[in-house]
Amino acid sequence: MIKLDPVFLFTISVSLLLGFPHQGKSQIEDPIASLPRGDVSIHLSSFTTGMPVQEEFITPVFTQRVGPTDLAEIPNGSGALIVTNYGGVAFRLDQSGVVAPRAFLDLNSPESPSFNPAFEFGGAHGLTTIAFHPGFSDMTSQGYRKFYTVEPETSGSGVPDFVQSVVAGDHHQEAIYEYTLESVESDHCASACAASKRELLRVQQPGWHHNLADLLFDSEGLLYIASADGNVAGRKPPMMSDNSALLTNIFGKILRINPFGDNSGNGRYGIPADNPFVEATGNPLAEIYAYGLRNPYRIEFDTRTGQMYASETGEEQIESVERIVSGGNFGWNTKEGSYLYDRTTKIIAVDNDFDGDGRGDFAQQHGLTDPVLEYDRDEGRAIVGALPYRGDAIPILQGQIIFADFSGGLFHGDPGSGQAYRMLLDESEASLPFNIHSVNQDLSGNAYVLGIARQDDNFDGVIVRLHATPTIAGDFNGNGNLDAADIDLLSAAVREGSQAKRFDLSNDGQLDETDRRIWLGDLKGTILGDSNLDGRWNSTDFVIAFRFGQYQDSIPQNSSWSAGDWNGDGDFNSSDIVAAFQNGGYAQGVRAVPEPSSHGLGTLAFSLLAFGFRGKQHRKKPIANNRLGHFAI
Repeated sequence: MIKLDPVFLFTISVSLLLGFPHQGKSQIEDPIASLPRGDVSIHLSSFTTGMPVQEEFITPVFTQRVGPTDLAEIPNGSGALIVTNYGGVAFRLDQSGVVAPRAFLDLNSPESPSFNPAFEFGGAHGLTTIAFHPGFSDMTSQGYRKFYTVEPETSGSGVPDFVQSVVAGDHHQEAIYEYTLESVESDHCASACAASKRELLRVQQPGWHHNLADLLFDSEGLLYIASADGNVAGRKPPMMSDNSALLTNIFGKILRINPFGDNSGNGRYGIPADNPFVEATGNPLAEIYAYGLRNPYRIEFDTRTGQMYASETGEEQIESVERIVSGGNFGWNTKEGSYLYDRTTKIIAVDNDFDGDGRGDFAQQHGLTDPVLEYDRDEGRAIVGALPYRGDAIPILQGQIIFADFSGGLFHGDPGSGQAYRMLLDESEASLPFNIHSVNQDLSGNAYVLGIARQDDNFDGVIVRLHATPTIAGDFNGNGNLDAADIDLLSAAVREGSQAKRFDLSNDGQLDETDRRIWLGDLKGTILGDSNLDGRWNSTDFVIAFRFGQYQDSIPQNSSWSAGDWNGDGDFNSSDIVAAFQNGGYAQGVRAVPEPSSHGLGTLAFSLLAFGFRGKQHRKKPIANNRLGHFAI
């Protein structure tokens, strides 16, 4: 006979009486107070438009549509971004948001070398994630030239590795694939890449939604897989949700594998020895890293601390951001966010803290982990991303989580204090998408919001980029200073023919050299050629440019102000030196720069030649970083 701890019985009894939901208990109408509007103004700029939009599912009441779903930078130093689309196409974009004419990957077109005849989208499953291995550009790494996808396929397409679920079903399958590009610089997956396609694992999905969601690599090359609970809409009660608490299936979990190991059940991937349930009793799946989740649609690492966060879509009222830890149990389906949840009645209740230790007694008793941020359905419908922000464009949000709701809400919050705010938006240049599908970042930490815009009955797939709203004229990155990053942003805007109003310092309705002159002269008090922006143009500026820019006419990559790109054309070459001499100062009388003597000019000419030669011999290669990286509510 099983004996129960009397303290446990007392705790459960009190919870049932005073907190835990049960038959006859009324639903909490407004569990979480409305999030206050923050005082951090975020400027939205249009990064790209015109991306395809597909119908996800159709009901008698409405049609749900999806456009771009995920974004990842290719870690090869090019700055190119790959954006997945729900309908099975991955597009290649440059840093200006221009979409390449050839798709990077196309699973849905028979003419494409990467065509997948079994690919299936619709009903809340499509191409929703792509991840590049951190060793993508390292010839000595097993991950050299490799990237990974989750591809939904028709039922019976293959032999599934995972079928166990509390309720049987075979709606469709999902496979995780590995691809190897022909070269690090390849702009699309051609025939050899398509032929390299290797299946790591395959899941038999019992329902049409709540499937595999996101892929993310850590710096050691281990692959994390966000897997939702496999729920089937319309079942009463929602039995599928019981999957999440069981350690014998992969549903409602974060999985952790090594793509190049062979100690898995199918022998096609490895299971890390330090996974939390490798040595556990009861025959749990060793792939499990964390469990008790409903639909962790997006997972992301804090690139500074290495901490993982997940956006967790709720069932009834609570949307949350979870701090993912090894072996963590997040409580679904006995908890929704920090609240208790009754799966039979779908009622939530407060998890009371009777012992006053700052944690709900039910969560504490069962070792459940509460979210770090949460909000209720007054704010939106489904959380679709949680990005730990470490970029430079919005310094005041360093260390905070930027998260978004499908219905078009954007928020930020402190994971330490748990305080969240509704974002204060500057939409003078671009608007937040009507529906949001994801929040992503590139390797420099720039944040992007992916979704669809709506104008009457017309829909458009869009990506907007987040910046700090300038507090002073010319402070385009919002860090409170006029620095080289600002003139670089302005130069790029002029070069690319941008129409962004925030760069139009002359207020003449166009971006051109006039705006650059205003920034340099009127705002910063300097001239062309002043690499270090100290108000003087002299030999020190040449030394900085040649050492940092490493002058080469044939390689147009030195496009920053401090690297010598004084005319803003995207390269440092002789044109910049001519522009600086003609318009910068020596010919016109430069501030604090004495007229050079013949000896001084000779020395300068010798220095230019010496640094030019050295630059060609010792040009540095760009450093490639990795992205420390389905939609259904």
